[in-house]
Amino acid sequence: IESLSPYRLNNRKFPQPIFLLTDVDQINMIDLTGMSLKDVIAFAKLCDLNLEIVGEGNVINQSIQKDTLIVPKQNLVVTLG
Repeated sequence: IESLSPYRLNNRKFPQPIFLLTDVDQINMIDLTGMSLKDVIAFAKLCDLNLEIVGEGNVINQSIQKDTLIVPKQNLVVTLG
């Protein structure tokens, strides 16, 4: 999965991140820091993750570290602040 940031594609700015699933056999975790709850939910659905949310606001911590290989139904705890 790749997240385009700051959410530009072909010189067009988008209001939320665009997630590109480039290899369904091997999905590596991305850095969710600063993302909104809405964006995290979209990402978790795309990757078939079990999502647990703690707090309110934007992501400040995640239980699966960036670049870690993730598997369907894996638990992801996201702390917002």
